[in-house]
Amino acid sequence: MANIKYRYAYDENHNVVNIGDFLAQDRNQSLYYCISCGAEMIAKLGEVNEHHFAHKSKGDCESCSLESYLHKLAKKLIKKKYEDSRTFQIVILQKKVCMRKFECKFYSDEKCYESEYKKFELKQYFDNCQEEGQINNFRADLLLTDSEGKYKPILIEIKVSHECTLEKINSGYRIIEVPIKTENDIIELSKRTTWQYDGKKRYYNFKEPLSECCLDKKEVNRVVLKANGWTETEKVKCSDVSKKYNNSKLELNIELNKCPSNSIIFNCNSQCRDILVAYAIDRGYDVPMLKSCGNCKFGRMDNNGDPYRNYSVQCSNYKLKGTPQYPKLSVAKYCKYYSEDKSRFEAMKPTLANVIIEEIK
Repeated sequence: MANIKYRYAYDENHNVVNIGDFLAQDRNQSLYYCISCGAEMIAKLGEVNEHHFAHKSKGDCESCSLESYLHKLAKKLIKKKYEDSRTFQIVILQKKVCMRKFECKFYSDEKCYESEYKKFELKQYFDNCQEEGQINNFRADLLLTDSEGKYKPILIEIKVSHECTLEKINSGYRIIEVPIKTENDIIELSKRTTWQYDGKKRYYNFKEPLSECCLDKKEVNRVVLKANGWTETEKVKCSDVSKKYNNSKLELNIELNKCPSNSIIFNCNSQCRDILVAYAIDRGYDVPMLKSCGNCKFGRMDNNGDPYRNYSVQCSNYKLKGTPQYPKLSVAKYCKYYSEDKSRFEAMKPTLANVIIEEIK
């Protein structure tokens, strides 16, 4: 700290004094003391060097802590600004969470939100700003409270080098952690009556507001088994996941994000249909199997050696029965040799544990 030029010191009444407000005749009006260590200081008001306070004794200077100085100075100036200001606002970047968070199977913390800036007028709720305020087992650098005790306090923590402890964060108290590195940071902060969100301050335990509507941040796969045995697949938005077709035997919303990477079905529509049938088998539902060559025990999957090509089916009956060697999947609906390969769908049952499925009733 030997080379630090202090802009601030205490006077005899423990008021914070700024050297920038000092005149030469003021230097003898009071004794001045270091904010960090409490040792006596003198005002340096020369014409060459920048005006500053310095320790009267050089030995005191060596033992003084910059971190302690910045920490104590920040508390003093922020407290004074809060008490002297008619208004004091914070602006927080918060997540606006979908109102279906607690009921939607497909809700995701990573996707189902919007960011919004929320303005909060502190002085509307808190008329006291206490330095080193105690609350339960915690001591706050600055503690904002209201005289009537209606509102849960807010803790302001000054971070010079040490971050807020996990114990304090996990307490559930709302915390504003303010990073400070230099006197200029403190001066800039103490000038403002609105603390804008800047990505540096951290706000802990402030509630995330729920949206008044479904945010429609995702699309899920809808597979429909109609009364005639045909299936339809489509993408539906979050706001439509609960809507049901009028003429259907079974409808599922399916999210495939968790499907195994080695799934034998590459085509999304086919995969959804297969999951629907596996789901029906697993639940013991009496629904017709989907007539498709891919579901026939005589159909063998063949991608002609190209792992990136959608699988087609080779019919093992094509030599004996004269069926097409590579039939369209829909041929099964008219093929007299069609025979359902139920074992294939039984083998797919473990896949159900790796996807998110919601039945629409």
